[in-house]
Amino acid sequence: MAGEEGKRARKGHFTIRLAGFLFLLSAVLELASINSEAPLFGAMRGGSVGAAYHVVYFGIFAAMGLGLWRAEPWGPTAIFAGTAIYSADKLVYLLGDPTVGYGVLLDVLDAEMVRTAAATATLIALVCWWGFAGYVYARREYFAD
Repeated sequence: MAGEEGKRARKGHFTIRLAGFLFLLSAVLELASINSEAPLFGAMRGGSVGAAYHVVYFGIFAAMGLGLWRAEPWGPTAIFAGTAIYSADKLVYLLGDPTVGYGVLLDVLDAEMVRTAAATATLIALVCWWGFAGYVYARREYFAD
């Protein structure tokens, strides 16, 4: 138990633990939305393709969450791998039509405005993900055995 006490005293404990909890919560939400469509390759995909998308993200979020929560030595690697996969997915999304999945909203709002808002929100999310990955890198000693 001395190892756990030592990790609690390390700088970044609250932030890393909270992020781990939130990634685990995201994993649970991915399972809860397993029957929902997912934006993939320029269209909304449902059925087995949509379910597979959610299962993959469940695995990514669960690994990231556990790695952070338990301060595993492989935690930073899980964060970097998850961030890279998320980034690739979102770049494919941006290269396609970011308005996919907005349906009825496009009947009321200008499609270009929705496209710009979706692209901006996606880019901000990517900057935040990479910022957090940088934070984990800066705190990598927290994950040492």
